[in-house]
Amino acid sequence: MFFSVLLLIGLAVVLNVNFSSATTVNQTDIINSTHTINNSTVSHTVTSKASNKTVKTNSVSNSTKNMAAGGSTTVNGLSVSQLKDGISRVQIFYFKNSRMPNFVNFGTRKILIGTFQKNIATAGLSINLSVNGLTVAQLKDGISRVQSFYSNNGRLPNYVSYGTRKVTITTFQSNIATAGLKLSLSSGTIPIDTSSVSALAKSLAYGSSSQYETAQKIFNWVRDNVTYSFYYNTVYGASGTLTKRLGNCCDKTNLLVALSRAAGITAQYKWGSCYFTTSKTWYGHVWADLYLDGKWVAADTTSSRNSLGVINNWNTATFTLKGTYTTLPF
Repeated sequence: MFFSVLLLIGLAVVLNVNFSSATTVNQTDIINSTHTINNSTVSHTVTSKASNKTVKTNSVSNSTKNMAAGGSTTVNGLSVSQLKDGISRVQIFYFKNSRMPNFVNFGTRKILIGTFQKNIATAGLSINLSVNGLTVAQLKDGISRVQSFYSNNGRLPNYVSYGTRKVTITTFQSNIATAGLKLSLSSGTIPIDTSSVSALAKSLAYGSSSQYETAQKIFNWVRDNVTYSFYYNTVYGASGTLTKRLGNCCDKTNLLVALSRAAGITAQYKWGSCYFTTSKTWYGHVWADLYLDGKWVAADTTSSRNSLGVINNWNTATFTLKGTYTTLPF
């Protein structure tokens, strides 16, 4: 009996030692996991002595974790909201100055425009240098025409035309505001007197600081206030065209030349065969030359696409000149 008890006690001691040893080994295996941090990438490696296998979890970048969690990301130290603010300021600068700025400022930090463009491209953003499909040059030309119309008529036009496209004045005002531009509507003009060619010339010349400015006002008034109508040769003459507010190339030019001469500007008629870009057709055509600042300046009021010195409705590189006249003979 005594020996049986001793045998049981001894067996219990042996079992306890083995259990403790197993527990210690298992704890050591669990603690023996390693954590490696390299360039904000965290890896977890767990090694099991018992199985002699290594299991490595997938690497997870902090930026990916932030994006998955809805956190903000940066490019060159700039958040997306800062990049968008910079884009907005670059666009406004471009519309006002017709060029890109040299730098984009963020507080005291200056970023070269080339670097900034790379930064926004990295963020999937871009700079839009047009508003409603209109370039800065087109917007400024539209502003000039609206201001001229207002000066001549005492009200805003219903539309601003770009070729065959018509933009409502409300939309146009919104477009130029987006571009950081605005209309300058002077109230210091006198009422436009259309009772005669000489009276109209005097009204349009009022307040001009140069002969060129007067010529521009006259050109814009004829272009914007006399509707083009297709027919052949002179029908109404200068005075009749003013009364009718209607004319073909001959009669619109008759009025333009008469107004210019009444304002003291030398003018002449040009006649040629011209290729029109919209209809893709050759026509006989009449326009004017105004002598300004020591040179002849082309003036064709038959299209809203044209401005003083600029002709867009026919190809000026291919026309055939047939005559230059002081008085139009037909």
